[in-house]
Amino acid sequence: PAYRYYSKKKDSWISTSWASYRKKVTAVSIGLLSIGATLGQKLAIFCSNRPEWAISHISALACGLVSVPLHNSYTKKQCVE
Repeated sequence: PAYRYYSKKKDSWISTSWASYRKKVTAVSIGLLSIGATLGQKLAIFCSNRPEWAISHISALACGLVSVPLHNSYTKKQCVE
């Protein structure tokens, strides 16, 4: 699998194949480009440690963006600095 994560709702481990991961990254990349993302632009990703963070990060890199990870425990002041 490309990645695995534990689902509290399902009380089990969930696996995602490389093909599914690629499909998700491609969809997010297309979305970023469709809203005008440009080469070298910074993209802040405000998220906890979860599969969506990895998908967003790799999608940003695939578009030539600069991924700026912001953990969800950061305060507003920390995010602005």
